[in-house]
Amino acid sequence: MIGLLILIVFVIVFSAKLPHSLRFTFYLTMLLRLGLVLVNVLLDGKLPGSHADAITFFNDAVENSNDISKLDWSFSYLFTGSQFIVNIHAIIQWALKLGDSDFLLSHTFSLLGSAVCLFLISKIWLLIFPTKLKKLRFLLVIYTITPSVITNQSYILREVWQSLCILGVAYLGLSIRKKGYSLSKLALVLLLLLFGAMLHSTMIIMMIVSVILSIYLGSTRVDRKSFDFTGGVPRITKRLLITIVFVFCIAIALTPVLSFSPRIQQLQTGEIFREANIYAARGLQGARAEYGAFFQITNPLTILPTFLSYQLMPTPNRVTHVFDIVISIENYFRLFLVIIYISNRSKLSYFNRTNGDIFLMMWFMIELIWSIGTLNWGTAARHHVPAYGLLLLNGFMALATLENTKKLIPLEKQNN
Repeated sequence: MIGLLILIVFVIVFSAKLPHSLRFTFYLTMLLRLGLVLVNVLLDGKLPGSHADAITFFNDAVENSNDISKLDWSFSYLFTGSQFIVNIHAIIQWALKLGDSDFLLSHTFSLLGSAVCLFLISKIWLLIFPTKLKKLRFLLVIYTITPSVITNQSYILREVWQSLCILGVAYLGLSIRKKGYSLSKLALVLLLLLFGAMLHSTMIIMMIVSVILSIYLGSTRVDRKSFDFTGGVPRITKRLLITIVFVFCIAIALTPVLSFSPRIQQLQTGEIFREANIYAARGLQGARAEYGAFFQITNPLTILPTFLSYQLMPTPNRVTHVFDIVISIENYFRLFLVIIYISNRSKLSYFNRTNGDIFLMMWFMIELIWSIGTLNWGTAARHHVPAYGLLLLNGFMALATLENTKKLIPLEKQNN
């Protein structure tokens, strides 16, 4: 019960920082997530997707909570991809549980992350379209009721925190572009990079890519302020130069820490793709949702069938279960969002087009990295969650622009 009280307080605090007309939708979306959690707790974690990793994380956290003095906080341990979140859950169980292990308490911790994700999506939208709250309300509802989102962001899993890190980096880049640079924003970028790097052994690469793109987005604003040291160099060169300088500084600052990441070590030695192939080969065990491994380091063109399979499986002829239908619908919806953005990109203002292009590139790079080591559409559904918010923002940005275009047509006819 104490977890629910903390959740309510945080939701109220977050909602107070949003426009009044948006708060009901914020409460509604959180209530939907809470409803799913309560059902899962009553069923002892037997809802689809709530077992396997989720139960393992919870059991490990409960076991570690019996003696938190023995928790290992070394970077070599935390960068394995799951131990950091298990440690945090262990501390929560130790500090807040009343009596035996509290299954609901660990779920409410994930719901706190969900609230932050909804808050970040709202803040990103408000920086782009401060007055289009109706579209934003619809966006938040669609984001929440997407099956893979409401499940994976509500259970005791890492996806909600991975989403938070990616959305947070995107928001900070846009905030720097819109409102200007500050040391606190850069500090938050570094913090999110480190946090994200501990949530999956491959997330470190995704976070580095996301941070680079975020800094590039923010540099549009920065190069008009105190960092305008390039004279008559064209704007695109200024941005690239500023991005290189920032990334170089970040790399120098974080090298002692990030060197503990096994993925960074493999990247430095060129072993990362070979390891991905080994992981893929181990996972080929004839599971129903398995589509196989296509990527080969010796043939870079195999990235195309790898990425397409990751995005579109299961194909209609392989749909044999109701969950396959749900995953297929999500796949086609993401395809729709990509198409609707690209087809209407030219109608966007320069400001929004730049935002959308960076968000799309961020989504694409994250998805491309995930696709290399993903073998089945069940796992793919989870991996689509972290960057999904960015794609949804792009799609709704295009829809909002279409709405503006349609409203202008009658006025143009009147003028003629």
